Amino acid sequence: MNIDQEIARHICKECGGLPLAIKVVRQAMAGVSRSNEWEFALQRLQKDVTHSLSSRLRLSYNALAELGGYRFSLQLCFLYLATFSKDEVIHISLATKYWIGEGLVVGPDPLQIGEIYVNLLADRCLIETIMKDYDRKVLNFRVHDVLHHFLAHQIAEKGEKCFFQAYRGLGEFPADVCGGHIRISLRDNGLTKVPKAFTAPHIRYLLLAGNTSLTEIRKEVIGSMTGLRVLDLSRTALQFLPKKHRMFEAFSLPQIMLCDMLNQLPPLQKLENLKNLEIVKCPNIEKLPEEFGRGGAFLKLEALIMVEVEKIAQLLVVEGGALPSLKILTIMKCEALQRIPQCYWNLMSVEKIRVYGCSKVLLVIEEE
Repeated sequence: MNIDQEIARHICKECGGLPLAIKVVRQAMAGVSRSNEWEFALQRLQKDVTHSLSSRLRLSYNALAELGGYRFSLQLCFLYLATFSKDEVIHISLATKYWIGEGLVVGPDPLQIGEIYVNLLADRCLIETIMKDYDRKVLNFRVHDVLHHFLAHQIAEKGEKCFFQAYRGLGEFPADVCGGHIRISLRDNGLTKVPKAFTAPHIRYLLLAGNTSLTEIRKEVIGSMTGLRVLDLSRTALQFLPKKHRMFEAFSLPQIMLCDMLNQLPPLQKLENLKNLEIVKCPNIEKLPEEFGRGGAFLKLEALIMVEVEKIAQLLVVEGGALPSLKILTIMKCEALQRIPQCYWNLMSVEKIRVYGCSKVLLVIEEE
């Protein structure tokens, strides 16, 4: 690739000698060989009279939309990373599940596409790799605090109707300032309740994970979220969710991550588009919904993940063809669990069955 050295020197100068700016701009232009494209990039930098770092980062952010085949989905996936707190180590599986839940990653194998997205962001120095697997693919990563600030304030809040306030020490739900936003992340704060005054008919995802004192969400609040696609209530103190409200009758919610102290499951069988169900550290839940595994319910469920659900004694028997989309079954530290019925192993769609820390589980049992 032959690039005019004079143009390259001018671009470095416009980056103010800042290593982060130089790095992300360099990687944003990786693979660009035509001089006119480099000249256009230089002109965009020179037109910014503020010479701010944000404008240099925006060049790299805008370049994501120009990658062939990805359109604007990769931009939004990167934007999503501002929902986490700055410098938080993010596991690829959690980021990918959020992306899939909102419909940003689609295709015959969305998990694989999500992995591709993460590695593309790493290649462009937009995320910092913490750990890779044996294939040199990213497992854990984090976002540089400068890039995180840029995403959260320059892009998300100003242009995308997002409200990202993770790990800010908030004790009260900021209903007066986050109303009207499409995406809200209040992960890892000190919230105790979501007030009745908060309504969000256009919200697409609500992330409340890590609010360990959260004990109340009014039914009027959840009932107003008719466009909700991702709801993360993990690591909270909620014991009950309202049984009768419109959220569990609206068929749009594809992903729900349930809280640690929940005593009973809401009527999930009415969520006809539910793709991912995670039940984590719910010690009082004794069984899955009776409709689970029967015709007409959970037809689109792709992943069932249960971690430390102590009282579930066994999985329900799945009727033939009743879970046609199930790909991943993960069971961790469920000591009361006694058996995995043979019918799960016979499901044609299942790709992975993972069982960890379940000493009483009999892995293969022939049905009588």
